[in-house]
Amino acid sequence: ECGRVAARLPACVRVNYVGPVSREGVRSLYESSDLMVSLTAGENFGHTIAESLQVGCPVMVTTETLWTKTIIAGGGVVVSRRDDATVVGRHLTEWAAMDDEELIRRRALSVGSFAQWQEQQPPDVVELIAGLMIDESAARLGRS
Repeated sequence: ECGRVAARLPACVRVNYVGPVSREGVRSLYESSDLMVSLTAGENFGHTIAESLQVGCPVMVTTETLWTKTIIAGGGVVVSRRDDATVVGRHLTEWAAMDDEELIRRRALSVGSFAQWQEQQPPDVVELIAGLMIDESAARLGRS
């Protein structure tokens, strides 16, 4: 389906469909991209946003995501009207017109915004409980 849609696009639009990407290939895909576009109606794949920002690939999302503040701080784009091709096209055209210096600046902002987001996350409860269980087991073994 993606190939059929891409074939109908005007000649000035270049689509590079890479197909399914292995887990190991995700990082290099984002590292080699200037922008990750995720215009879903809701945040179904928040981990993809984090993975993209983590390696310095800015993200374009809709206002429906919980990542809005992080994306704005990360030099990405928040699209208010995802169903309006003119609005989306304007954002993509502006992005494509950026020079290398601006793209590098946006990449640095993405990495920084991910780091800031990560610092604000609550502790992983499963990891905390596992740590406590290990500590308790070690203490019991020490008392025997």
